[in-house]
Amino acid sequence: MRKLLSILFCLLALSSCIKDDISTCAGMMYFHFSYMYGGTNSFFEMEKADLTAHFYKVGNATKYRELNVNREEISLRQPFSVEKTPEDIDSLEFVSWSQDEQLDYIGTPETPLGEGYVHLKEISDGSGICRPVEDLFYGRTKFDAKDRYQRNDITVPYVRAVCRIRITMIPRTINRPDGTPVIPEPEDYVFHVMGTRNKIDDNNITGGENIILQPECHYDQTSGNVVADWFGAFGSPEGEYLKLHVYIREKEVASFDFTYNEIAAVPGHFLDLEIDGRYINPIMDVYVNGWKTAVIVSNM
Repeated sequence: MRKLLSILFCLLALSSCIKDDISTCAGMMYFHFSYMYGGTNSFFEMEKADLTAHFYKVGNATKYRELNVNREEISLRQPFSVEKTPEDIDSLEFVSWSQDEQLDYIGTPETPLGEGYVHLKEISDGSGICRPVEDLFYGRTKFDAKDRYQRNDITVPYVRAVCRIRITMIPRTINRPDGTPVIPEPEDYVFHVMGTRNKIDDNNITGGENIILQPECHYDQTSGNVVADWFGAFGSPEGEYLKLHVYIREKEVASFDFTYNEIAAVPGHFLDLEIDGRYINPIMDVYVNGWKTAVIVSNM
């Protein structure tokens, strides 16, 4: 009788596992994503893009599994769940990048761990000019997956792999003969940000070539300003400082050199650049992570 009850209990438990709630089953890995900002986990507030998930055996640099993480299917209370395969045992390593349409993701199953990378696309081949990413998060952790039928809960710490920059320009007002102002056309304005690279590898190390970032602009009807909303800039392994060139209808109207103020694209930082373009030599206010740090006059 006891044996019969035990068998019935096991069957009921298995039925519940399959039909009702897979979270009660063994053989699952649950990845909890974390980005600590201001003392709290702000990952799900700040990261809105899908992510990649790469799996490696510790001691074996060959990737054995790659998955896509649908951002809409995870939350603070809903981790990324993976059903174990026979390979998901013992010591494993998990590497993850957020996805962005401006990036190429270089890495095949044969690419050794640490040699894969993300790479900015050029607007046109050979131009050296790239659209920036909106944002970029990177996560990596090692963990003991134990055996195939054991549940695992793994916290993956993410970092912001880019410096986020916003550019706001107060344009010089031009009036028509009847006195009404001419509204700036966003396509007439081009911002070129220099002092960044185009590549970050799986070790979260910046490299590659020096490139020019050209963010897209829009006209803010409320303020009357031309704005390039927050975008991400890769840093520089050599500590190069930023430069900004402003063009209106393909003519350079201002340039700003940040060398003397030692302002660089530091991952995790925020640079808020406000340009007053109403004067012959435009003035720029620079805010780093919310603090005003410098006032720079164009050398034009």
